[in-house]
Amino acid sequence: MKLLKTAGGALMGYGRDGVKAVNSLLTGVFEVELITKSAKPPRRSALQNSYYWGVVLRELVAEHGQQHGLRDEDYHYIMKCAYFGVKEVCGYILPRGSTKKLNTTAMEDYLEMCRRVASERFDVYVPLPNEVSMGWGKH
Repeated sequence: MKLLKTAGGALMGYGRDGVKAVNSLLTGVFEVELITKSAKPPRRSALQNSYYWGVVLRELVAEHGQQHGLRDEDYHYIMKCAYFGVKEVCGYILPRGSTKKLNTTAMEDYLEMCRRVASERFDVYVPLPNEVSMGWGKH
C-alpha cells in the first residue's frame, strides 16, 4: 500500500486511481513525500521475547524443571507443541510452527497459553509482565 505524507504529517492512502484523487485534493497547499508501508505485520517485540525467556520459561524451570531435569529449551519445545500442534517427521514429534514468525498480537496469545499451561499442567504461577521488574535479562 502506498501512502502520501502531507507537510503536516498526516497520512493519506491511495490505490490505483488514488493519485488522481489525491492530485485533485491537493491544490498546491501541501507538499507531499511518497512513502511505502510494509505489508508484513510486525514480529513479536524484543520485550515479549525477553519476558518469555526471562520470566515464563525461567519460572517453569525454577518451580518445576529442576525437580524433573527439564531446561528452558525443553519447556519452549513443550509450549510450541501445545500451541501449534504436532507433526511426525521420520519418527520425531515436532511442533507445526515457530514462535519466530508470530506477530505481537499472536505472541501475546501464545504467552497467555503458556501461563495457562504452566498453571494447569505444572502447577506453576507465572506472573504477568506488569507484576515483575524489567530486569528479565536477555536470551
